[in-house]
Amino acid sequence: MDVEKSAILSGFPLKRVRGRMPLGLEVYQLTSGKSTLYLATTGVGIANAAIAASVLSEKLTIEAILLLGVGGAISPALDIGDTVIGTQVVQHDSRYSSSAGTELMAPGELHLSLSPAQRPTPYLTASKTWLHWLTTAMGESRSFQGTVLSGSEFVGDPARKAELSRITADALLVDMEAAGVAQVARRRAIPFGVAKTVSDRLQPNGTIATDYKLFLAKAAEMSRRIFSRLVSDTSR
Repeated sequence: MDVEKSAILSGFPLKRVRGRMPLGLEVYQLTSGKSTLYLATTGVGIANAAIAASVLSEKLTIEAILLLGVGGAISPALDIGDTVIGTQVVQHDSRYSSSAGTELMAPGELHLSLSPAQRPTPYLTASKTWLHWLTTAMGESRSFQGTVLSGSEFVGDPARKAELSRITADALLVDMEAAGVAQVARRRAIPFGVAKTVSDRLQPNGTIATDYKLFLAKAAEMSRRIFSRLVSDTSR
């Protein structure tokens, strides 16, 4: 979100990447040691996230992708401001439905024309290197590892969240961008990681909108903290 981007830009001397990026994508960069860090705001949704990841990986030299942002808790253990580190991503609305029921499809892949044994897995696995790094970077902050369910649906109903949580036992969070980034990363063979701040609880005190307003500052601070650790580690 813009509030997260602003928190990072206000704390670090990033410069706008010269040259026009397709579709008006704004990209900022910072040289840190022998590495160059890029920062871009994807916008809301799977399509926007996939477009941003595609542009970055096509126009720049990208060795790894880290998606920051927010999502809604689908586990009662999570509170506003907690961080979910994604072990894998599932596009929950990529489904094949028939009179016999529904089943997950690997997004962007063939399904019905393949035998069950030939069908690609719908689970997109995050980089173990990112998992380790993010866990270390979080320090004593409240963080949890598990599956991020991602789709084009803004899930604001606790009953719907509970329904989605049954997709896999370790499902923790629902978001609208991770599946887009994960699919591009898979095609480009680029390691990816996901760290999302909880914006609303499974059972909010009031409404989803109430929770959402409470978390903004926490989300901005968490993104700034993770970026700060990234700068520190790559500058060595």
